[in-house]
Amino acid sequence: MDGGTGNDTITTGNGADTVTLAASAGTDITTDFTAGDGGDKIAAAGIEAITTNDVTFLKSDVGAGVTWDVGATAGVLALAANVANAATLSAADLNTALTNGTISGADDGEKGIVLVSTDFDSAAVDVYAYIVEHDGTDFDGVTLLATFKNMELDNLTAANFDGFA
Repeated sequence: MDGGTGNDTITTGNGADTVTLAASAGTDITTDFTAGDGGDKIAAAGIEAITTNDVTFLKSDVGAGVTWDVGATAGVLALAANVANAATLSAADLNTALTNGTISGADDGEKGIVLVSTDFDSAAVDVYAYIVEHDGTDFDGVTLLATFKNMELDNLTAANFDGFA
């Protein structure tokens, strides 16, 4: 399912649907997304650092000293922590949240996807998907791709990601 250009609302139905995120297609809202094995899937288009061979999904507590290899081994990072300003995340907010972590393998201009929520283990809040750009030292760009309404971030697994190209 692809909302196309502009800001759209996508409602998944019965069965496993695939919602495609694209950097140039506006910011979509997805409702009724089923996280976990056998659930719906997220795909990405036009995000050059994330390829079909680069779909490793990492869910990590930001305080655990996470190492995230942007663009080489982990194209998607779900922060298993409550991020107070998840809906309005900035590059500075993300860099602060990852202060105890290590970002490796990131060259200037490399991109990845970060998923955040104000309450990562609750289905009563929204999950926000951002495309993030790294300058080789820190994240310097954050753009909202999509909002997943009432989805529990903690239920996401690698099975929810279906090819990036």
